[in-house]
Amino acid sequence: MRRSLQPIAAATLFGLIFGLNAPLIALRLAEQGYSTLQIGINAALHAAGVLLIAPLLPCLCRRFAAQRLLQLALTAVAIVLLLFLWRPVGAWWWLRLLPGMAAEVILVVSQSWLSQHSSEQSRAKNMALYIAMLSLGFAGGPLMLSIWGSGSGLFVAGSALAILATLPSGQPPRATADEAALSLLQATAMIPLALAAAVLSAAVETAGMNLLGLYAVRPGWGVEQASSLLAILLGGPLSCSCPLAGWRTATIAKGYCCCALRCPCRARCAGQ
Repeated sequence: MRRSLQPIAAATLFGLIFGLNAPLIALRLAEQGYSTLQIGINAALHAAGVLLIAPLLPCLCRRFAAQRLLQLALTAVAIVLLLFLWRPVGAWWWLRLLPGMAAEVILVVSQSWLSQHSSEQSRAKNMALYIAMLSLGFAGGPLMLSIWGSGSGLFVAGSALAILATLPSGQPPRATADEAALSLLQATAMIPLALAAAVLSAAVETAGMNLLGLYAVRPGWGVEQASSLLAILLGGPLSCSCPLAGWRTATIAKGYCCCALRCPCRARCAGQ
């Protein structure tokens, strides 16, 4: 169990960093006079970083130990967050690429680590706990904004959290040699529902993190109130992750994915 807690702790700290800095950057850009469209494009560069690093991840995982990859990614996050303080705002567009690349490494490596350390009986519960703690970190970031505002010191706080997460906490396992490799097309054909649910979840979280705070501030809400609203949105997965762990995940989770994918379509029809 102790080994399973290590990637969960790393994911919690990462969630706190990301939950803090995504709305912080959006608010700072809004203060500089950038439009919602420009802020949305800036947020999309984070996803572009994910797409850039994703094809290279299998090679990186074979070449480097998992713990080393995690430490390098977290160190890169710490450095980039400090660069947001000392580089002009125009450079923030390119700086958003690097956290996206680091985020992909952190999430993939930590989830693989957790999965390899979990038995068949405990894997669903461990992954549910992982998602719950990651969501707790996401929600904790906006709460920090609601307490301390959108000052520059929060970039330093995020950098310090990233350095804290790099502290060694045990050696993750290496992949076994007898694991069958699947091509991208084979993997996609096996899990279309999971991929569709991931796309929906990522779209909601990205839009919420980067734009919900701005829309709340415009009618006159303070940064503290807007950040609290964002924390409620990002803390929502906490209400589902742990209960799902106690149910028959293979069957029940599919039903929840289908419901989640249908809800936006029904809401759109109801609004017409």
